[in-house]
Amino acid sequence: MPLILSIETATPVCSVAIHRGSRLVAHAEFHVDKVHATALTPTIEFVLQQCGIRKQELSAVAVSKGPGSYTGLRIGVAVAKGLCFTLGIPLIGVETLEAMALGVVPLAARDNSLICPMLDARRMEVYCALFDASGRRLAPTQAVVVDESFPDAMFAGRNVICCGDGVDKCKPILQPFRNTYVADAVYPLAKTVGALAALRLEQRQFENLVDFEPYYLKEFFKPTKSAEDGK
Repeated sequence: MPLILSIETATPVCSVAIHRGSRLVAHAEFHVDKVHATALTPTIEFVLQQCGIRKQELSAVAVSKGPGSYTGLRIGVAVAKGLCFTLGIPLIGVETLEAMALGVVPLAARDNSLICPMLDARRMEVYCALFDASGRRLAPTQAVVVDESFPDAMFAGRNVICCGDGVDKCKPILQPFRNTYVADAVYPLAKTVGALAALRLEQRQFENLVDFEPYYLKEFFKPTKSAEDGK
């Protein structure tokens, strides 16, 4: 069975997983912000060692490609591409919100709710998408301004589970909608990235190693001095 190493660094939660085919073999995660650059590679080494797997045995590397933290995504993609170049194996990209939605499928399946994963996009925006209770995509990933029109425009009165670190800024707007359930402490994780990557490996859906870049969705915003001074 093929061995897949999966990497998730799109948020402050950094995680690594190993799958043998579609079966999860090992998973490690840490919830410490801004340490991805120093902690990711040692975590990969640790997980491989604990499983008794050599890098040369890997069949592919999967990475959460975004959207999410600019810095986190760059680190995860750089490490993933480096491993693939060195080992001569394919790279599999998995969209971050799709991996998040898969983690909520067991909860959504109880009453056939929709799933809306959200990641903080700074200011009053979130990155979000919409999936059905089986994890099938219903609406594309987009950057949405959070205002009073957001719930009706996105959900149209249907039962929905909202999750991710973008939920906090939406709670005051979502609260009046009784058909909306907020699931706290849901993060994109390498174990769901790897589960999706297993199918992509079977279908040979690989990224171009030379051209592959993170899916930022929005350009990096850096305030100018005049903006910082309020001019």
